[in-house]
Amino acid sequence: MGGKPLTRAQGIRFLAVGLAYFLTALLEITLTSQGDNIAVLWPPNAILIGVLLRAKSCYRPVYFGICLLADLVASKVMGEATSIALGFMLANGLAVAVTVAFMQRLIPLPVTLHEPWQLLALVGAGLLGTAVGAAFIGVTYGTFYWAAWPTWWLADVVSIALITPVLLSASWPVAKTLLTKRTAETAAALLIAAAVTVGVFHSSSYALVYLTAPVMLWFSFRLGLFACGVLGLVITIIVVALTLQGVGPIASQVGGISLTTIQTLQIYLSLVILPALMISIERENRLRAEAEIIQSQARYRSLYHDTPAMLHSIDRQGRLLSVSAYWLTIMGYERDEVIGRRSTDFMTDASRRYAIEVVLPAFMRSGVCRDIPYQMVKKNGEVFDVLLSATAEHNPDGSVAHSLTVMHDVTARKRAETALVAEKERAQVTLESIGDGVITTDANGRINYLNPIAEAMTGWLLAAAQDKALQEVFQIINESTCEPAADPLAPCLTGNPIVRSTHSTVLINRHGTEYSIEISAAPIRDSNRQVLGAVLVFHDVSEQRRLQREIAHQAQHDALTGLVNRREFEQRLQRVIEAAQTQNSEHALCYLDLDQFKVVNDTCGHTAGDSLLQQLATLFEKNIRRHDTLARLGGDEFGLLLEHCPLDSALRIVNTLRQTVEDFRFCWNGQYFRIGVSIGLVPINSANSSVASVLRAADSACYVAKDSGRNRIHIYREHDVDLARRHGEMQWVARIQQALEEDRFQLYAQPIVPFKKLPSGGIHCELLLRLVENDGKISPPGAFMPAAERYNLAVAIDRWVVSQALRWLATHPALLDRIMLCTINLSGRSIGDRFFHAYVLRQFDDTGLSAKKICFEITETAAVANLADATRFMQALKKRGCRFSLDDFGSGLSSFAYLKALPVDFLKIDGLFVKDIVHDPIDLAMVRSINEIGHLLGKKTVAEYVENNAILDKLRNLGIDYGQGYGLGRPQPLSALLKINPRSANSIKTGADAHFI
Repeated sequence: MGGKPLTRAQGIRFLAVGLAYFLTALLEITLTSQGDNIAVLWPPNAILIGVLLRAKSCYRPVYFGICLLADLVASKVMGEATSIALGFMLANGLAVAVTVAFMQRLIPLPVTLHEPWQLLALVGAGLLGTAVGAAFIGVTYGTFYWAAWPTWWLADVVSIALITPVLLSASWPVAKTLLTKRTAETAAALLIAAAVTVGVFHSSSYALVYLTAPVMLWFSFRLGLFACGVLGLVITIIVVALTLQGVGPIASQVGGISLTTIQTLQIYLSLVILPALMISIERENRLRAEAEIIQSQARYRSLYHDTPAMLHSIDRQGRLLSVSAYWLTIMGYERDEVIGRRSTDFMTDASRRYAIEVVLPAFMRSGVCRDIPYQMVKKNGEVFDVLLSATAEHNPDGSVAHSLTVMHDVTARKRAETALVAEKERAQVTLESIGDGVITTDANGRINYLNPIAEAMTGWLLAAAQDKALQEVFQIINESTCEPAADPLAPCLTGNPIVRSTHSTVLINRHGTEYSIEISAAPIRDSNRQVLGAVLVFHDVSEQRRLQREIAHQAQHDALTGLVNRREFEQRLQRVIEAAQTQNSEHALCYLDLDQFKVVNDTCGHTAGDSLLQQLATLFEKNIRRHDTLARLGGDEFGLLLEHCPLDSALRIVNTLRQTVEDFRFCWNGQYFRIGVSIGLVPINSANSSVASVLRAADSACYVAKDSGRNRIHIYREHDVDLARRHGEMQWVARIQQALEEDRFQLYAQPIVPFKKLPSGGIHCELLLRLVENDGKISPPGAFMPAAERYNLAVAIDRWVVSQALRWLATHPALLDRIMLCTINLSGRSIGDRFFHAYVLRQFDDTGLSAKKICFEITETAAVANLADATRFMQALKKRGCRFSLDDFGSGLSSFAYLKALPVDFLKIDGLFVKDIVHDPIDLAMVRSINEIGHLLGKKTVAEYVENNAILDKLRNLGIDYGQGYGLGRPQPLSALLKINPRSANSIKTGADAHFI
């Protein structure tokens, strides 16, 4: 019972039903022991079915169980064997369960008889249930029961037809009416029926039918279903009782009730009681319908006359049939003044014509109209606006009989709408005319309006931006930090007053365009000061800020190079000196003076000199820290301020700059120039007193560097009288020439490892050059190549490398088959030497070596400096099948700008970015960007300086194609290639094959 506690009243109901079932079962078992042992009625099951059909679902199992227990007890009291008693109990339970289940499929429980078919359904369900129970008994107990129980079990159907409708229709209001208001009529009917039954039944059962039928019909018409059912039950009980006493034409000669008796009662039930019950149900159904109609009509009349709305009805001619009281009140008429007149008589001329010509013809066709605007005229002549809606009631032939019309006075609304439209138009024109962007939102920060300026600046049209969050359309960042700016409307939507931006703000529109803006925002409130939304006004100040930045930049920067100028540099130097004195911190100042700059200026003119200064400024900036200050102090002199930098660190930085300049080749109209730089380095500490003294010391140190042979660094030390020892590059010139003559250069190979296993499994390596000194010492190319390039020996070295490499590979065909690609480095001068181009092609012809095995590697700086020559050289050799690799990519002047113009196949990412990739997020981002852009352009990427597994894992995760470095394999003499196990190619090994992959 759903966990609810059992109430006392419900417990009494359970006991009452169980007792009723027990007593009627006991009575019927007693009656069946007389005559042919066949029951005329079996009320217990009818009682249980009626209770189950009316009870709540949670109580039905309890009623069912109590009644089955009562059935078992009654059988045992009458002396039935336990097996027989159990069989009867199960058969009765099965009959009841099937009957109730069938009724539940047809009619939702609880059941109330409102239609005649429901009574027939109840009888049908009883037939099905009792048939199932009878079959169960017959199958269980043998032949005797097959002969007796099908007929005997029909007593269930008789009881269901007589008793169950009484239970389903019984209620205290009905019983009270019969016992109080209609007592005499009820009593008279019962007495007449009893007298007729007793008096007539002695002679003929058919006379009983003819005489009791009118009484039953009278009961059904006058007193309803419950009374009719009670009367039928009374007549049946009297007939059964008389028959049991041996009275009447259908009594058995030996007493009791025979099969013929049952058949007679069935006929009586069919002819008298069932039709009367069905008539009662139909009558009560009709009475309910009539009552509902009367109630509905009463409600309609009340609604029509009392509702505070203008209602009226018209006929097909448009004449008023009725009007509501509110209609009369508004119009100022009495009812008899308007009934019979045309509804259009109370309209303005324009509305009348519109109604007669347009609305009424359409209404007569469709039978409906909605929100038709009219102007009505009151009795006093006042005109007001209404919206009219109507629906028609139709005749049987489908034509309109009359209509029900409702009108709403919208005069005040029309005036307000007119005023609102005018106000909105003024606001719209204002918003669209001003030069500021305007955005309005609702209280949730969702956009409901953008003016044209806001559309243009955000890149969003109003239709697309409506109902979107402000942050989705209006994306702003702090101009200084580039961090997302706070939502300017958030304070307004919480009720704060006007908000104005106090910092520089940048708007990034839908297409990525940026605008510098100034913002103000304010809440929008209703009359109760409740926040309805907010308005955001923003103004484009991009030009003002650009001019401000430009003026500030011009005041602080050199116009030619874009570097900090002398004035700004001295101000920053002053700040650093003060910090050194107060914080005891270490810094450094470098004074850089270009060597041989005058040669370029005098040879090629000042335009070439300016270009050289610009290119060197870019090179310098790429090789210093982000917080260092690089300035052009005048002419070909530069200043570098290294903040928070000890002397040893400063020395490393400036040496990198010096080496960068030394490696740089300036090309102008086909002419190549070597540029050096002399650097004076001054440590800054608490001992330094002024800007002027520090600058003088730096200038002095730079002079010493120049006097010592240029292209060097001199550290200024007070009282230092020793000049730096000269290391002339001319010494290298003789050693290089001698090495070429004596063939003392040697080729080494270093593996280039694919990070993904390649199906070919071939060897991919780079050829490196070494110089064998007279004493057997091996010198790397970094020691002698700068001198070779400066003194025009690089091309001769490149010729030696190309010749030796191609010939060696051609003489080792077995190894050549296992080589996938062999990379050869070329200098910048060779790239620009057309004779060298012809020499390389001739070497391929002489050796017969397939050009597809060779990849030429050139530095990014050399390629960019000789772009036209480099492109021409590459295209010529790529026709033969050669491939090209761009070395030190990322360190050049404009790495990405020239990449599309160079037909290279591989990008070798500068090792400066790779070696610290594990710890430096900037290097990681640079490597990732180079790799992604390289792949977008269809080029493979090679990472240098792969020194350990941590770097290797990072590169693999980034998707780099190849790696090269000591962590993958050290350079080895070229002859070591012959010792490689073919199975070791393209896989990381240990032991003897650890150097090649």
